[in-house]
Amino acid sequence: MKDYMVEFMFKGLPFHERTRVYNVNNRSEAIQAVKNHYGSRAVKIISAKTIKNDQCKDNQE
Repeated sequence: MKDYMVEFMFKGLPFHERTRVYNVNNRSEAIQAVKNHYGSRAVKIISAKTIKNDQCKDNQE
């Protein structure tokens, strides 16, 4: 299981957002999780990159 940082923008708005998706099998599952949460027609995915587990643990503490 991997953790991903997904960068996306809401369609029609001039700014980007980033969110972490934890414990997914691959990049497409991370993207799908973001689309399911915010609505697939409301967001445009810019990037989805893996993040190291030690970075996640530091931020959770």
